Amino acid sequence: MFTRSMASLLSGMSEEQIKNFARSDRSPSFLRSGDELRHSRWTRYTPRDVILIALTERLRMQIGYAEGLRPDTAAKIAAHAAWSIADALASAAPIWAGYVGEPLDYQDRGTGENRKGGLNVAGSLTEIAEKIASLDHGTPVRLFLVNVTEVIKEVLARAKDHGIQLDLGQQLDSEG
Repeated sequence: MFTRSMASLLSGMSEEQIKNFARSDRSPSFLRSGDELRHSRWTRYTPRDVILIALTERLRMQIGYAEGLRPDTAAKIAAHAAWSIADALASAAPIWAGYVGEPLDYQDRGTGENRKGGLNVAGSLTEIAEKIASLDHGTPVRLFLVNVTEVIKEVLARAKDHGIQLDLGQQLDSEG
């Protein structure tokens, strides 16, 4: 478990951003315990939390002329990508996660719910492209992706640089 300061160091998101983000009404599910926000200075973050904070930061940040996403949008995408962390640790190929934006109303084939907007995706670029190609309700207009594998490597490199022992595979297995 990590303090907010350590989570900041490992994830690349400033301590102040994590604090303010966790206090927000729209704080992501991974910064909550049930219905309670986890924003106390005594809050401890799991390795999974740190990776999700890092994914949020990469989706949020501006890179070159490409604007980043709003913090709450980036956090929603990261929260839905949580299951891809284990895949990224196990896969030899890079694993990506993100969101496909569609300008259509449609009925979800899995749940039968009427949906507007898009869907969360994760996998290799080929798997994501195949999923997009198989959509039978329109052509997506936007695609936001982050390379989960590279984000994990960045977090592990920061841990190593600062002498922090971080065995994600073993620790993530116990978190479900």
